[in-house]
Amino acid sequence: MLLTRAPQLQLQHQTIARRLASPDAFDAAQRRLRKQKRPWSATTAISMIQSGGVSGQGAVPFRNIGKAEMKEILEDYTEGGREDSQYCVIDVRTEEEVQCTGKLAENVYTLPIQTIMRYNAFAMDDDDFEEAFGFEKPQYDETIVFTCKSGIRSVYACQAASMAGYSNLINYMGGSSEWFHS
Repeated sequence: MLLTRAPQLQLQHQTIARRLASPDAFDAAQRRLRKQKRPWSATTAISMIQSGGVSGQGAVPFRNIGKAEMKEILEDYTEGGREDSQYCVIDVRTEEEVQCTGKLAENVYTLPIQTIMRYNAFAMDDDDFEEAFGFEKPQYDETIVFTCKSGIRSVYACQAASMAGYSNLINYMGGSSEWFHS
């Protein structure tokens, strides 16, 4: 099933990456990869965008973490809550995906990447955000930790938050695949 879905997933990731990248960054990444005769992938294009490796695009300010550091963050987050820990942990998988595996921790918010993009969620007014999504909008001094299934959609979420002015951003690279299966 995974092999039959691979082209569909690549197209979905390409569409998401194109919508989140600055106007020319995505196309510049594709052109650069073609010129270097490297195969195109959304992951490669996002890496180039994140590192500032395309003309006119600065580096996106987030850091990647693994499972051990995510465990520490979730312990702090669970014990101290959002206020004491200064973390806001958001899973950008769909509700259906979260239902299949469960949440990484009970107090992790679910806000699918499709919804973030559709409503430009992080640029919304605080009250509108809370009314639409059922939790308080992250403050600019909080650290937002994004997770998904495998660390790709969470990169897009970091990009969207960065474009809205957030700078304390973390991407959990392993996602639910690593969390629940290793």
